[in-house]
Amino acid sequence: MEEEITMKKLCLELQVADSTVYRWMEKGMPSISRLDGLKPTRRFELSKVTAWLKKQRPNPITTKRGTIRT
Repeated sequence: MEEEITMKKLCLELQVADSTVYRWMEKGMPSISRLDGLKPTRRFELSKVTAWLKKQRPNPITTKRGTIRT
């Protein structure tokens, strides 16, 4: 099983803003809901996220911070 990463780590890895990740989640990007005490959190498996991105856009994704090669 792959390591589950936080949204902050996902944003750093993909070089996107958290608002972009929220937008992708609304479109169906895979994420894992967890409870941290009473606080709900989201975790991500990078391989599943990148596979989902490749299905959404077969060409590189350009953002304000750079290009995501899918």
